[in-house]
Amino acid sequence: PNGCGKSTLLKIVAGTLSKDDGGLDLGQKVVLHYFAQHVLETLTSGRTVLEEMQAWGSSKSPGELRSLLGIFQFSGEDVFKRVDVLSGGEKTRLALARLMLDPGNFILLDEPTNHLDLPAREALEDALARYDGTLLFVSHDRYFINKVATRVAGLTGGKLKIHDGGYDAYRKWLTQPAAETVVEKKAEPVEHPKAKRTKEDKKVEATARNEKGRVVRAAKGKVSLLEQAVTDAEHRLDEIEARLADPATFKQEGLGKSLGEKRKSIQVELSRLNREWESAVSRLTEMENAEPATK
Repeated sequence: PNGCGKSTLLKIVAGTLSKDDGGLDLGQKVVLHYFAQHVLETLTSGRTVLEEMQAWGSSKSPGELRSLLGIFQFSGEDVFKRVDVLSGGEKTRLALARLMLDPGNFILLDEPTNHLDLPAREALEDALARYDGTLLFVSHDRYFINKVATRVAGLTGGKLKIHDGGYDAYRKWLTQPAAETVVEKKAEPVEHPKAKRTKEDKKVEATARNEKGRVVRAAKGKVSLLEQAVTDAEHRLDEIEARLADPATFKQEGLGKSLGEKRKSIQVELSRLNREWESAVSRLTEMENAEPATK
């Protein structure tokens, strides 16, 4: 969920933000590079795309640099565009291409697919697929997570849950009983031998259990509704992605642009639904772990 500490965690690992407590140890041979939104501000005004790459990759030949730029969709005369006239997406692509010049062996990425269209996102996925270092990234892009991640760490309710696999596997795992956050097992109350529960005590306890059951069922219902809404949105997005991948789509004037706008709208909706779903699952887990209220 927004505000749960994802970007803060990256900043602490990157060393740009001091930790409040605990330890942070990086290996002696770790070469870390951090990509955040502010990286776009480090592009130099007045330079061309190729000059920006040459400034950071002086040991590379122009051909090698143009080849890398081609992966990030800068081909032909595009490499002579000035940084100042680039769109937000183009600046992101250039910053990512620059990062790939010397990625080190540990990359931190904060929402790297923001402002990227589908081809650019796929180019980034392909570049990272060839990267043999360690990658730690924050993203709300389920496609990107499924393509790139081998483990998913979710911050929910102030606790970190880690699971092997992509986002779909993580989401499925979260809804299973085994995915509940490990909590310290509470000791069973020791009843004094002479203490006897009255009928009224039993009635109060039964009422509390029933009320907890009602609340948990309602929470499960909300989770199910949100899961269905997410699934429906994903299906609509998949359909649009398939149409955008079809060259025939762009033969109809305005259709590609219209579908692109719809895709963006659904992505925004899907991001919101996923955040609501994560919050609902967290709340459900808390309810299931809570003791029935007997007051």
